[in-house]
Amino acid sequence: MPNRVHGLKRVSIIDFDVHHGNGTNDAFYDDPNIFNYPGTCKIDELGHGDGEGTFLNLPLQRGSGDIAISTVFEEVIVPSAQRFKPDIFLASAGYDGPICGGRCVFFLEGGYNLDSVSYSVAGYFHAFIGEKSLASEFDNPAIN
Repeated sequence: MPNRVHGLKRVSIIDFDVHHGNGTNDAFYDDPNIFNYPGTCKIDELGHGDGEGTFLNLPLQRGSGDIAISTVFEEVIVPSAQRFKPDIFLASAGYDGPICGGRCVFFLEGGYNLDSVSYSVAGYFHAFIGEKSLASEFDNPAIN
């Protein structure tokens, strides 16, 4: 858990692929310190116990396009995550969809701190090609 290992108190996870993150859901469903947008559950699935209200689900109808998802992100997800005031933001995205035989194009954009952007992009592609993550120096072998 990033909050226990690295001293982070509040974590925001935004999962934006087509499949539900079952493991993430199960691990954090009752954790009040994790804000999660899986987007693939029922709208009334909001977390449980102490974590109630930390899960945000806004399932879109099949075939919803860019305008629908952009509106949901801009009007609901981003403001909700900002109100949560996370110490770190995690983007969760699986690229295992059956469309196009697994061919993917990644659009990584934005960012005003060039050092931060360069490290983030490098880390993204290290993980994608199966190399050791740049962040692995922070890993705690005791929990692996």
